[in-house]
Amino acid sequence: MRRTLAIVGLVGLVFLAGCGGTAVDDAALNESAEYDWNTTEAVTITVEHSEYRYVYTLDDDSEVRLALRDELLGTQPVSISAVKFRYQNGTVANASALSVEEQNKHTVVTFPESAGQFAYTASSPARSLTVPVVTNRSHEVRLPPDMRISLPVFGGANPSGFESANQPERVVLTWSSIESDRIEVDYYQERDLLLFAGLLGVLVLVAGAGVAYYRSRLRRLQEERIAAGFGVDDER
Repeated sequence: MRRTLAIVGLVGLVFLAGCGGTAVDDAALNESAEYDWNTTEAVTITVEHSEYRYVYTLDDDSEVRLALRDELLGTQPVSISAVKFRYQNGTVANASALSVEEQNKHTVVTFPESAGQFAYTASSPARSLTVPVVTNRSHEVRLPPDMRISLPVFGGANPSGFESANQPERVVLTWSSIESDRIEVDYYQERDLLLFAGLLGVLVLVAGAGVAYYRSRLRRLQEERIAAGFGVDDER
């Protein structure tokens, strides 16, 4: 009987752990950040070299669930910081106005109102961006200054169907609507192409020198064989 009760209790704890949430670090959530609230798109993402700032204009939403799927690790919650909420009257509140938890491998943010704007900051690798999509409405991605995506292999963006505009210091990508679960962008700086071209040139020179050396050695071996009498026609 006791064993049965223990098993039932363990199952209950597991169930509650799955349904409940884990609090996110308050210090990170209350970090300082500046956001551009004057946006015309539903989602505006401003990318810097090691992070991005995300501003979402609510459309009768009570919460968002932020996660990305990794091929090796599966679904993983997005680690966010510097959380803000802007009420319709223009008042900006910090993380204390929202509920932020990690729940079922998602970062779940519950809003104080169903209208307004929600913003957060998250880390981003150099030269790339991956962001979860929480609405199929319009999105705008502002690349870091002097970055480009126009050259295939070095740059690109998914999903397709976006418009690209060169604004002062930045390239801006805009989607009028999105059906994907994520936005992925690879970008580069023009000097990266110069570095790559220089590296490629060095590799070509090294390869050319190797081929020349191989041919020189082969020619010398042939001359040595002839001098030693190998390969000479016996009838001559």
